[in-house]
Amino acid sequence: MDQPMPLDEFLTQVRQVDFSLPEHEPLLVQSISYLGNYGVRTRQDRLQLQLAFLELTALYLRNYLEYPQEAEVLGLRKEIQEAYQRLYAPDSMGLRCHQFLQEVSAKIREQDYEAALATLSESFQTLSDWDYASSESNDALFQNLILQLHSLQILIQFTEAYPEDHEGKSTAEQLLARCFIQFQDEGFDPEYWTMATQELENLKPTLTEEAHAYCFNILIALVLYFDPEHVPLLEKMGAEHVAAIQTYLASLQTKSPEIQQPDTELDTPEIIQNYRARMEKDGFSEHAMYEAIALVRKRLDDESMDFDGYIAFVGELVDCSRQYANAETNELLDEVIQGLLAMKDYVEQAPDPPTAEEIKKEMEANIAELDRQLAGGRSVSAALTRFFNQFTLLTLKLGSLSEDELRLIAELFRMFIPTLLRTIEKQVPEEMRPFYPQIQQFYSQITAFMDQLDDPEWQQDLAMENFGESTQRFIGAAHLLPIAPGFEDNRMIRQFLELFPQLAIRMANLDENLQGEDKKEAERIQAAREDIMNLLRSAYTLPQLIQHQQFGLRQIAYDIGRFERRKLLYFSPSSLPAHEVILHVNQVFFSGAPAVRGILEKSCRDCGLQLATQKSNTTSLDDRWIQLRESGLAIFDFSGFDPALSDPKEWKHTEAENTALQHASQTALAAFECGWALALGKPMVVILKAGQTAPFDIDIHPCRLQEDEDDVHRLIEAIQVATYGKPRISKDNLLPHSADYLKTIASSLPEDKTQDLLQAIDANVHDATLLKLVGKSLLKLIPGGNHLAFQPPFAGVYPKQAGQRQLFHVTAFRPWSKATEHTIRSVCGEMNLAYRVGYDSLDPEIMAAIWKDLTAAHFVVADITLLNPNAVLELAVAMALGKPTLIIHQHEFIQRFFPPLQKTRTHHYDTDQAPEHLRSLLKAFLSGQ
Repeated sequence: MDQPMPLDEFLTQVRQVDFSLPEHEPLLVQSISYLGNYGVRTRQDRLQLQLAFLELTALYLRNYLEYPQEAEVLGLRKEIQEAYQRLYAPDSMGLRCHQFLQEVSAKIREQDYEAALATLSESFQTLSDWDYASSESNDALFQNLILQLHSLQILIQFTEAYPEDHEGKSTAEQLLARCFIQFQDEGFDPEYWTMATQELENLKPTLTEEAHAYCFNILIALVLYFDPEHVPLLEKMGAEHVAAIQTYLASLQTKSPEIQQPDTELDTPEIIQNYRARMEKDGFSEHAMYEAIALVRKRLDDESMDFDGYIAFVGELVDCSRQYANAETNELLDEVIQGLLAMKDYVEQAPDPPTAEEIKKEMEANIAELDRQLAGGRSVSAALTRFFNQFTLLTLKLGSLSEDELRLIAELFRMFIPTLLRTIEKQVPEEMRPFYPQIQQFYSQITAFMDQLDDPEWQQDLAMENFGESTQRFIGAAHLLPIAPGFEDNRMIRQFLELFPQLAIRMANLDENLQGEDKKEAERIQAAREDIMNLLRSAYTLPQLIQHQQFGLRQIAYDIGRFERRKLLYFSPSSLPAHEVILHVNQVFFSGAPAVRGILEKSCRDCGLQLATQKSNTTSLDDRWIQLRESGLAIFDFSGFDPALSDPKEWKHTEAENTALQHASQTALAAFECGWALALGKPMVVILKAGQTAPFDIDIHPCRLQEDEDDVHRLIEAIQVATYGKPRISKDNLLPHSADYLKTIASSLPEDKTQDLLQAIDANVHDATLLKLVGKSLLKLIPGGNHLAFQPPFAGVYPKQAGQRQLFHVTAFRPWSKATEHTIRSVCGEMNLAYRVGYDSLDPEIMAAIWKDLTAAHFVVADITLLNPNAVLELAVAMALGKPTLIIHQHEFIQRFFPPLQKTRTHHYDTDQAPEHLRSLLKAFLSGQ
């Protein structure tokens, strides 16, 4: 079909079809495919099309699960969900970038030439301060925004320089000038712009590469300037846009001033003597070497030592180190010396100033060489040291460029850095992965510094100081922990050393822009860190190192994770005990099979942990909950999960039902308690067998057991990653919403008891530590209250206080669940409730979406038929959150197979009978009867 019918009309027709009939499944697949006929020109077009895709794919999943096209529809839906989250969700990077572009575009349309250029310059400066969650998609959107602003800059310069008399201007430039005038007079016209795009493409053979790149950037900027809502028109030009910017920058020439060098010399025999004595006593330590270098580097910086003296000192230091260092470290030491000599040669030769093109080629060559060295098997430390030396030399050359050229080079850096990071990530072996985030952070500091070149000189000095401290933090973190000789041969210690630098960086970043109790808490963690570091320096045996982890470092790691989640603070009443408990960071909560528990016991003994045990005579449900709350780590074993046995297609009223429930029970128990751990924000380990599929996606790399003697070490490594590794945490800030929730609670309490607490909330709404303390004090005033302060890694939503209330339906997505869903939807419609089910979510991150839906719900209906692991996990979260929950299932005696519900009322229903029993049950539950 050349021209599809209007989208609204098409959707109206589709909505009239009864897709509960199996024979309509092909029609729905065709309807989903038909959406591919719709093109998009504006962001609104694209949004409407995405929502149409999501509506029709949800229809399919609701009616045709386990049909032949299910996998394709699920794949398409996930792709659309991810695109929506990336570009349109309220907290998305795409929406943030687009709104910023709209603001800049609207502003410069109202300004004269000088003011417009100043606005664009301020925009680059603003972007240098942006804080966002780095990811491949977010970084790409950010880089694209940089390119778009640069194209706008080229357009502004074009319109200012373009004369009224077109004589002497190329045909392409005249074409662009006509477009500009046309759009200025009559508004942006996508048809006219598309025609101009084709004309410029036809003129390409008559233009030089530089001239075409210049005109192409102007063509891009016409859309951005007159109507940024039409940016979808540019999406197919992404690669060409990058190339055009690079070509344009490379066509510009540069000039350079002279480089000066210091000329005094300082003797340093005492530092060498102390360093040699330390090595003779303790063996080679990179930490000690860099510490000695740092002492002399200060003298180089204040010009009390010249560069020749500095090189001689480092050379002597390296010579002292060689007999104590291994082969790989000696290779690294060679690169340290070679880098210094290369810098010396550059300074002494005083070469001609480089051009932007030469700088670009050198950057490309350095990245290519790094790729070759890593691919050829050279040690990562030596290859990266060589690259950092080349980078330092490149910064010397940048110092000879003019300010205008430096701005252009800053843009080049923004384009090349993602390429560099991809090169490193591709080649770095698995055991070096923990260092990769440090490299990312280091280079983000570089780009941030480059973006501040237009600042006043005093601000540039501050930026340079901050950059220097960040650089030292990066270099020092990898060598922060001095370990006694021989420790590196222990597999557990070696992995710990790989994880520790990342934890060190997280510790160093705690104190950024904090105030009040948050600042005090960060200072407390930092002080504890200093104490434990002093102890670790004196650890000369494996038991000593384990002991220092037990009595300090694990607590620090736990506190850091909790502090990093502080802005996700969420208050809710709970159905489970909410009294204060004492946290034991060396206690492990385990849920799983006895065979795996035996392996885990050996792993815990080796790394100084103990498994949680029963401590009370209360019901098993409460006891397990308290054990989990007291534990510093939770481990869940899903190695027994087999969907073929626990989730058969035919099971009702047959012996297969009991067999399926028996197979499902162990996994269900682990999934249930895993839901608790997710709500509490506990560090977790998930256990699977090699090649096994997880029962659900909780965004945690599983520990895969091979059923051999090495499983003990595999578990130890997974425990250390869970303890010291960096988790994924949402960037949302719930503090204002949590403050509003507390105010709502306080409105029903005596004013004389809440007045001071409310004043503290109003004055410190961004102080998470204080808000948590005040909130606990306030919530204790509620008669019979049982509130908890949750800090999961996800962002929650408080239920609406006014308007339509919401019900969340917890269920497996299976053919047997469709009739139940239909009944619950119908009852919600009759009682004016909003109905939500898992596949309605636009968020592709499943656990984050579940947490959001469950926190927002006023009611929960949990169908745990066949003890589906997803369903029992969500039920556990609902219980932790204290949600009014109706538990239903299609079995006579579910408690026989699921002990956690032995003292909890559940309701059996049968879909083979009339649904009136279920309807009555739902209405009684929802009306509070």
